[in-house]
Amino acid sequence: AGCQSGEATNARTANQIAGEQYDNRPITENSATLTVQGMSCPKCANNIDLALGEVAGVEKLNIDLSSGQVKVNFEPNKPHPSRLQLAQAVEKTGFTLAGITTP
Repeated sequence: AGCQSGEATNARTANQIAGEQYDNRPITENSATLTVQGMSCPKCANNIDLALGEVAGVEKLNIDLSSGQVKVNFEPNKPHPSRLQLAQAVEKTGFTLAGITTP
C-alpha cells in the first residue's frame, strides 16, 4: 500500500473503476501518461512502479513525483494493456488514478 500521507482508506473495486472512463480495449499508442493522486514519496513511487511493471505489455516507466505523473512505455510488437488494466494496477496500490492520457 501507499505511504501514510497518500494511502487510501478504501480501495475501490474493479467494477467501480470500470464504471469510469477506463475501458478494456488495448491502448493503440506506444505510451500513456497516468496522473496519480497522493503519490508523494519514493516508497509510493516504488509501489506504483512494481504494480505497473506487472502489467503485461508494459516495457518502461518514468515516475515524476513532483507532478504525480507516470509515463508508461509499452513493448513494441506485443499487445498493449488497456486503460482498465493500468487503472486497476494503480488502484491496487491504494492510490487514485486521476486520469490517463495518450499522445
